[in-house]
Amino acid sequence: MRASRTTLVRASFWASSALFALTSCQLRGCEDAKPITYVDILDRTLADETAPARLDRKQLEAAIAAGMKQIPGFEFRNARGQETKWQLDVRVGLLTERSAIPEGEEDPATLEGKVRRAVMIGMRLHPLAAGEREYAAELLHAKNVDPSFTFDQLAAEAVGELIGELTFAMKLEDADEATLLATLDDADEKRRLGAMRLIAQNQIRAAVPKLSEIVRDEEEKQRVVLAAIGALVAIGDPEAVPVLIDAGRRRPPSYLAQILFAIAQLGGRDAKGYLFTVQSGYPDEALREVARQALEELEAREAQQLKTSPP
Repeated sequence: MRASRTTLVRASFWASSALFALTSCQLRGCEDAKPITYVDILDRTLADETAPARLDRKQLEAAIAAGMKQIPGFEFRNARGQETKWQLDVRVGLLTERSAIPEGEEDPATLEGKVRRAVMIGMRLHPLAAGEREYAAELLHAKNVDPSFTFDQLAAEAVGELIGELTFAMKLEDADEATLLATLDDADEKRRLGAMRLIAQNQIRAAVPKLSEIVRDEEEKQRVVLAAIGALVAIGDPEAVPVLIDAGRRRPPSYLAQILFAIAQLGGRDAKGYLFTVQSGYPDEALREVARQALEELEAREAQQLKTSPP
């Protein structure tokens, strides 16, 4: 395999390398697949003196080569004619090892002699020309293993799982509304966040009830709640204002600043009334100031809309 070290921690290879033989679409019967012409691997753990091991580059490249076979609609080869070239970036960001800990209902007695090893890897598949979207996924793969189970084996597992996440991200980009709405109930947080991003981008009003449910859920993780709030604001449905007001009453102050500005963005009579109430009587001075600023923004936007609206 032809490869070159361009920095202390980077390795790169091209479609003209021996890897082509491993992933050629000619061996898979693909038609009209887009060409991945360049793969860039950045292993940041090589510069980390605290890393418990060093990944073997050849084994990592082999795992990536095997994984690329599973990416639908792409093949590792040279571009033909005016085809858009694509690049796959792979980033290894973390290797850790600590004492084994039970997972779920795992019996602690079964962990004797084991360690918990983890690797974080990210991938980005992007065009080398404007006009097409890119796809990205990141994964922290951790498990309790026997010490004989190497970090190279763990990384190979992570690459395989990450290819699945990348493929899901690609499918999600082309998903219909029903699929996006269904993904809001997915057990995987990253998939839910990806669905919320696309729902916000496409302003899918049918998602408002489910997003409202997420915002109200006091057991939900903060970043999921904030993403749901952001999606509601992007959709711009004033019907979401009572939901956010209710969430503001239930949740700790750490959420409230985000909720106040979200309410101001959605606007309407209920929004103005709530912001005025918080500004006037909320016990936390900093949040009263946030409410005042949010109310000022809302009123200034409404005044501007009156100026620009036709008589």
